[in-house]
Amino acid sequence: HELGDDVAAVVQAHDALVERRETDERLRRCVGQYLDRVAREILARVMLRGDGKSMCPSEIARLLWPGDWRKHMNDVRDVAYALRDENKISITQRGVAIHVGSIGVGAIRLTLPDAGQ
Repeated sequence: HELGDDVAAVVQAHDALVERRETDERLRRCVGQYLDRVAREILARVMLRGDGKSMCPSEIARLLWPGDWRKHMNDVRDVAYALRDENKISITQRGVAIHVGSIGVGAIRLTLPDAGQ
């Protein structure tokens, strides 16, 4: 067991750590771009609908992923909840604006935020 072997092992471990950090950063960027795309689409579609109109989150999923939209529904809902937390949209259930913590059983709809929020 020589000192050179120890140095080589340390260098190899360091290189692996750097590579993992770069991979993690690429993954974070990809996830961020994915979620940003969902957010942009939600905001654009809600604005196109206008005041007094709503849309189902599944419309976004179907638009972005026509072939396998169901597997993206949780992500679409999560982005909608985040947009609601930022007061960029409202989420309604049975026609009543609700906060994410109070979502009950049943469908939700996405709308422009209420002027009073």
